[in-house]
Amino acid sequence: HYNSIREVSSKDLSNDVYARDPNTDTYFFVGKIARVSDVTPASAVARQYNLIEEHSARLRPIELYPSWGSIELWLAPGDSELDVAYCKPDIRFIRVDRE
Repeated sequence: HYNSIREVSSKDLSNDVYARDPNTDTYFFVGKIARVSDVTPASAVARQYNLIEEHSARLRPIELYPSWGSIELWLAPGDSELDVAYCKPDIRFIRVDRE
């Protein structure tokens, strides 16, 4: 479904997802989401929070697995991985709370 949404909307309806141990300042890229136009980015992640959190913990077992259950998820604009890596100041992260 991700590819189908991207073909129709480019990066307007996609976001990059980052995970963070609440006791550190390091954000780890853990994937991307795509959604339909009537779903907010935060809602798209909140509906899958447990799944994304588990994926994050297994993807980064040393850094995130010990914090499984309290991992924070954050969103950045779609296809912004390089901008984030280069610490460009115009990139804004949005924290997603559990539903």
